[in-house]
Amino acid sequence: MKSKDSKTGFYLLYALICLIWGSTWLVIHIGAKAGLHPFTGAALRFFLAAIMIWGYAIYKKTPLPNNFREWGAVIMIGTLSNGISFGIVYKTSQYIPSGLAAVIFGTMPLWTAIISHWVFTSQKLSPLRIFGIVLGIVGIAVIFYPQFNLVDSDHIWAMAILIISPVVSAISTVITKRSTQSVAPVMLNAITTSIGCLILGGIAFASEPWNSVSFNITQLWTIAYLAILGTIVTFGIYFRLMKETSAVTMSYVAIITPVIAVLLGWIISGEQTDYYTLAGSTLVLCGVGLSLRM
Repeated sequence: MKSKDSKTGFYLLYALICLIWGSTWLVIHIGAKAGLHPFTGAALRFFLAAIMIWGYAIYKKTPLPNNFREWGAVIMIGTLSNGISFGIVYKTSQYIPSGLAAVIFGTMPLWTAIISHWVFTSQKLSPLRIFGIVLGIVGIAVIFYPQFNLVDSDHIWAMAILIISPVVSAISTVITKRSTQSVAPVMLNAITTSIGCLILGGIAFASEPWNSVSFNITQLWTIAYLAILGTIVTFGIYFRLMKETSAVTMSYVAIITPVIAVLLGWIISGEQTDYYTLAGSTLVLCGVGLSLRM
């Protein structure tokens, strides 16, 4: 039974993850406008984060995974989440509107709940939980509904491929919960970030012109923000909280962050908001609230 203080701490850290990851959408967009290619930016983000995390892990003498089972799980998590999932999102974002991408990736809690239902005996699906998750996904769809008419019929394939991203992220989340309970969050973050750097770096090297990266002030600060706050801080907290709660609860971040992204775009960049945003945000909050009652 968690104490009141521990529950407060959990909710504060959970809110911090949602806030920071919600802001990364805006920061990635700013970096792209400054000429930072998507895979190059992602690879540099993970590269900088990996160096800093490994430095801290070595300084603290953080132990490596204990056995082949833990090593296999950590490598799988890095490959699925930081490699395949990120790669798919960055690639398909070049062809479909960001709002539609948010809706598709927002299905992650549903996939996580389905997988957890079969893996964990204590996390069975219930009608209320399913309704809450679906309500949250509908809320995201309402928020970004005005963007749907921007979908190019020639890029339906990108939408189909993007569906793979929340599925593999859900699998990664369940593996994290099931098989890495004895792995220190710092070490888990260090290894998975390094794997993401290698995979996305390879894609960037093969598909993007590295010699065109100018490293102007905007590119540098966006890379630093995404590395330090968007990777080191958030993934560190994420892996820590995963030891305290269910995989499904952590997956709700995928529903909440698009709402944060829209609100920050309105507050910081002056992007217009409308009744779709207000109605959709309300549905998202109600859906998450219903699901968390379980």
